[in-house]
Amino acid sequence: MALDDASIDTAVDRYRREMDRHSKLVELVASACRELIADNAIPATVQFRVKDPERLRGKLRKYREGYDTVDEVFGQLKDLAGVRIATYVEIDRERVASEVVKRFEAPGGGEVAAVVKDSDESFYRATHCQVRLLDEDLGPGYENLRGTVARSRYAACLPMCGTSSSTISPTSRSRVS
Repeated sequence: MALDDASIDTAVDRYRREMDRHSKLVELVASACRELIADNAIPATVQFRVKDPERLRGKLRKYREGYDTVDEVFGQLKDLAGVRIATYVEIDRERVASEVVKRFEAPGGGEVAAVVKDSDESFYRATHCQVRLLDEDLGPGYENLRGTVARSRYAACLPMCGTSSSTISPTSRSRVS
């Protein structure tokens, strides 16, 4: 059963109440990514964002058939919070992805999967990851981020040749020992 307009309104209202968590999460993940590129002397920029509530509404209207409940929306959507690391050369995209895999954990625990999404037709070149923060990343005032996921994308910005990026989706969770 697809989401009706009332369920979409409920989902958007819920997201508005939870947006501050996603904002805090993406800021922490972006900060960790800035440290990661600085520690590895990788020339790059880090940008981050949370999804605009009205963009969420539009996406849910477009893809309403893919969700039966509001809880499914929040369990399945991967782009409520995102970090982008834009490198200046393609080889650094691979280095960034490698370091992100080492630095974060996957949403369900274990190793982060770096998914390469390159297209010769559109010149889009990026590596996407879903990541979560570890408990040790969550200081006082950030405990409510535990279990929240973010997306990350890594790309190389190549003049006249399209864009390549890496995307990280952050999640917070404790490391399993």
